[in-house]
Amino acid sequence: MLQPDLLRRLCWTPPEDGDVAGFLRKGGAREWQIALLTPALEQALTVRSA
Repeated sequence: MLQPDLLRRLCWTPPEDGDVAGFLRKGGAREWQIALLTPALEQALTVRSA
């Protein structure tokens, strides 16, 4: 559902401000991808950093 390179960059260097949607948008993701994936990615990144 997302470009593998964009997902990889998000996982390895998540945005310091926590703006996952903005990161995806800047990376060229479509709005429907952002809407579907942002909640799950935010949760995964939060669990990872805990």
